[in-house]
Amino acid sequence: MRTKSKNPLLGCISNIYEHSGKSQLKPELFKKIDNDLKIFSKYLEVTKSQAFISALIFSLSYKGNSVDIKDLIEYLECNPIHILEYVTDFETLYTKGIICRSKAGYRNELYIYNYQYNIVREVVEAILKNTPLTKPKEREKPTIVDVLEELYDLGQKGANDEIDFWDMWREIHEKIKDSCNYRLIKWVVDMNLGFEEPFLFFYLVWKTLIGQESVEISDLVNLLFERTSDRIKFTQAILEKRNILIHNDLIEVVGSDYSDSAEIKLSPKAISFVEESGVKLFVKKIKSGAVIAPADIQPKDLFFNESEKSSLDMLYNVLKHENLLQLQKKISEKNLPVGITALLHGQPGTGKTETVYQVAKATNREIYQVDISNTKSCWFGESEKIIKRVFTDYNSYAKQCDVTPILLLNEADAIISKRKSINFSTVAQTENAIQNIILEELEKFKGILIATTNLVDNIDPAFDRRFLFKVEFSKPSISVKSKIWKSKLPDLSVDECNRLSEMFDLSGGQIDNIVRKCEMHELLNSEKTPFSKLVEFCKSEQLITVERSKVGFTRKSA
Repeated sequence: MRTKSKNPLLGCISNIYEHSGKSQLKPELFKKIDNDLKIFSKYLEVTKSQAFISALIFSLSYKGNSVDIKDLIEYLECNPIHILEYVTDFETLYTKGIICRSKAGYRNELYIYNYQYNIVREVVEAILKNTPLTKPKEREKPTIVDVLEELYDLGQKGANDEIDFWDMWREIHEKIKDSCNYRLIKWVVDMNLGFEEPFLFFYLVWKTLIGQESVEISDLVNLLFERTSDRIKFTQAILEKRNILIHNDLIEVVGSDYSDSAEIKLSPKAISFVEESGVKLFVKKIKSGAVIAPADIQPKDLFFNESEKSSLDMLYNVLKHENLLQLQKKISEKNLPVGITALLHGQPGTGKTETVYQVAKATNREIYQVDISNTKSCWFGESEKIIKRVFTDYNSYAKQCDVTPILLLNEADAIISKRKSINFSTVAQTENAIQNIILEELEKFKGILIATTNLVDNIDPAFDRRFLFKVEFSKPSISVKSKIWKSKLPDLSVDECNRLSEMFDLSGGQIDNIVRKCEMHELLNSEKTPFSKLVEFCKSEQLITVERSKVGFTRKSA
């Protein structure tokens, strides 16, 4: 006989609970509690099966603990497999905000149910008060980021022996299979990449998402394989570029192909698609001082010989924002490289670096300046990684800019000099590997790169065609030097400027040094620098003006 309850909802829950014990989920159970299920399901605005699960969790949790699948199986005395019929019900109740869940402290054999459940507090309170249920706020559906994190966590559990190795893979592939509604997941699945590769790819996406651009291959293979032989085979396939992810241009190797510490990372193609799929990848913050803003560049008048001026005028016009966009569109239509690369070469002090600054200011472009000395690491394999990251960081930064910045490689001869004969030299191997990386990057480069060098004769011929513009900076002509003198020291007469230009073969940088000395003289002596003193400064700047006598004895002329 049914017991009457002051609270109809509690009465329904009570009857569902009492009749369910040891019922083995037989059909006659649901005939007995059908009316109770109708009432309770209508109250919760869920299905009868979901109301059934909710009633059992409500009742069993009042023993003081959360309810897990084991508790339900034991109370119902049912076949554990029958619980599988309620997979979607648990998930729906959680999504609707009726039940809450937490990770179980142990691994259940039914791996999809490694949770402990409770009724949400607000729902409990409404039932106890017999008041209308305020529609619980539905939990947001998991995002692609949530899925990537779950995949990563599964990998970590396997690595930490928190889960059996094959259970790890089973759960990973179930998660991937169940997540094909996300564009990124479906794209990877449709590529039929193999067994381990999809997880490897998503692992790299997650690492990139949280700010780790590359991952050591050794760390990954330890995660993917139990057997050492499998790890070796997989590593060799990657280093030899036989892996399907490399073949499909989804990942690339960073560092030496011969190094145990080689790393892999997402390719630009993969990064583009990931971001198109709605995943905003981490963009490495640029160190302070690496980027020079146009507003921070002091305007300077520059004077060039005619040959220099012609080439630089063309470069300047190309880099005007509106011109560059149109040009790159036309070039792209002809399947030609769209990147703009220039090599400025010539003697020190001829204005190469300053020219880059002024072009950047005139075209309103930031300069992403790289200290070449930092790319030459004493650790084998590190230099390759560093130079790779130069281009990766530049590309990442460029995506943040409305106007494409200029990648400036000062004194580039340090990394693009003529190749050395290996002869079992580790240094030569490293330097040649660096050059190979730069050549590859320049082939697919889409930004603006300007390199400067004082030693053009030492540049490897392979780089010749990679630079669209090659501008030689020679010592300024007499007329140009005269203009430089006048611009630096306006108080000089035209005649004095001409005399200084004829007397001394000085570069623009050397003239700047002399101007600084003039400023010092005027500050210390409270007078304008006399022309004679200016000549003295010029002589000292040249260091050697006449051939000095050799040390030793000479024969006296007759």
